[in-house]
Amino acid sequence: MMSERTKIVKDFVYFSGSSYVNQTLGIVTSVLIKMCLGPTLMGVWATLQVVLRYSLWSNMGILASSYRQIPYFLGKGDEREATRIRDTSFVFTLIMSCLVAIAIFVWSIINSAKYSEHVIFGLKMISFIIVATAIYNFYLSTLRGYKKFSFLSRLIVFNSLITMILVVVLVSSYSIYGLFFAILVSVLLSVVYAAIHTRYEIKFEVEPKRLIALLKIGIPLIFSGFVFSILMSIDKIMIVRILGAENLGFYTIAIMGVAYANTLPSTIGIVLFPRFQEKFGANDNVEDIKKYLLKPVLVLSYSFPTVLGVIYFVVPVLVHYILPDFAPGITSFKILIIGCFFLSLTPISSNFLITLNKQLRVAGLTIIAVIVSILLNYYFIKVKGWGIEGAAIGTCIGYFSHFALLGFYSLSHFMKFKDILRYLLTPFVAFLYLVAAILLLEYKINIHQVILEGMFKTALVIIFTLPILFWGNKEFGFFRHLKDAFNAKFRNGKA
Repeated sequence: MMSERTKIVKDFVYFSGSSYVNQTLGIVTSVLIKMCLGPTLMGVWATLQVVLRYSLWSNMGILASSYRQIPYFLGKGDEREATRIRDTSFVFTLIMSCLVAIAIFVWSIINSAKYSEHVIFGLKMISFIIVATAIYNFYLSTLRGYKKFSFLSRLIVFNSLITMILVVVLVSSYSIYGLFFAILVSVLLSVVYAAIHTRYEIKFEVEPKRLIALLKIGIPLIFSGFVFSILMSIDKIMIVRILGAENLGFYTIAIMGVAYANTLPSTIGIVLFPRFQEKFGANDNVEDIKKYLLKPVLVLSYSFPTVLGVIYFVVPVLVHYILPDFAPGITSFKILIIGCFFLSLTPISSNFLITLNKQLRVAGLTIIAVIVSILLNYYFIKVKGWGIEGAAIGTCIGYFSHFALLGFYSLSHFMKFKDILRYLLTPFVAFLYLVAAILLLEYKINIHQVILEGMFKTALVIIFTLPILFWGNKEFGFFRHLKDAFNAKFRNGKA
């Protein structure tokens, strides 16, 4: 029988591989959209995506709560309660998403004279997309809670592939209107695929006592998530308010780069989270779960600089040849991708604290990071006049403050002050090493041919970051774990 460690690594390998396929397809789709829409309409779409993102919090944390509680009760052997939690979360999510969708649709009609046709029609379509996406998110959350990472991986790849196909067919002919329909249809088809495969027999009933219990967990979680979404969106909001939609369109290069880079750490968090709950539920002892915090942070600190270095030098080459109209966003991308190092480490600390039911503390610490980000974004954009590059700098410092606050508070549950400083020294040294390597290559190597310079610098940054990668492998043996996971996968014939 496969050991739990092998299962974890196998789930990570399979899900991370599928996630990167999803991200790659997403980048291709994003490039196609940018080529068809241009900076101005791309800025409109980015703004509507902010509306969609905030609207999905209408479930008041019920999905986050069920994602936490399903594995908790499965760990206790109470599958019946886990099923009831699943059904309650679906019904409540459906009702709340419909209410928000109706409100947005009505608002778009009332304010149709105040905004452009693109925005008003987009808001109407967003109202339908909200409901479809809420159901799709239910399946994603539930599959994670049950640790069904094999089908979950196929589902997200299916969604991204269908989206890309529909974008090719519709956006090239119908511009942003085709994009709205492509997104809606792709989500609906993904929901149908998930429903056919899972065959959940959902009972459309809600027991008030269970719902209240879930909301007591979910509301603090949703508040924490909402605050984090502000941290992730504040640069976009301030750019569109101060600099306009076109500059936000340029900035989407940075947004796309961070989304792609953050896939690996996000996958680690997703795979580990249900294990956090199962392990902690057994004895409610922090000593049982601290290894899920300490080891992943260090593994990422050793391995992520190589990933970020490659992305840092490859993406500008792609933009130069494929999306030359978005070249003004390259510098902001380079700044933000470096700050992504600290962003990648925060989900693990956050999951640790949520397991301890400290989600309100997570929210409070995140609010501090949001304030830092707002003040610095305003200062660098408005006062200093540094444009989208200033937004990227302010956002990077916000990422750093968020990691420092959550990391220190998490470690304080089982470490003394000196031990915390000693532990956090490793991520900081790895970050400084990455920055030094990038600066050396940027200022010492100049080849007046974009693709050759990009390839040469990419090769060198890999070579420069190999020492910390190999040092991390010596400490944790993650190359051996990956090999074991691949061998287990192919021995079984499937994930």
